[in-house]
Amino acid sequence: MCLNIVEEYRVIANKDVFLNITSGYGQLSSVFLTIDGVKKVEDPGNVEMPFKLGTGSDLNGKKLSCTVGVACLRDSNMKTSVIYELEGGPDRLEKTCEKTAEGGERLITYTATIYFEV
Repeated sequence: MCLNIVEEYRVIANKDVFLNITSGYGQLSSVFLTIDGVKKVEDPGNVEMPFKLGTGSDLNGKKLSCTVGVACLRDSNMKTSVIYELEGGPDRLEKTCEKTAEGGERLITYTATIYFEV
């Protein structure tokens, strides 16, 4: 189980960098993204994925903060998960976080902090 991840991601200067976030188990999610504190998403409940973050040069030395709220709407399945995927560097990054809601929890919050460098 993980709710928070912190990673460094190496990017290629002239290549577009994309973030893909998937919530699992049929649960609904909202996504909030900032890069160095600047909001990148206007409607957190309607973010089209994969989301273009910019080029490697644009992101060099910057920090992506991502908060994903997953609503547990199914009483039959209180499992939640978030899969983060980044592309645009020499390697693809994929991280999965999972948590089962307990004790009446209906909202699980996941966070990711990604530091970019060329």
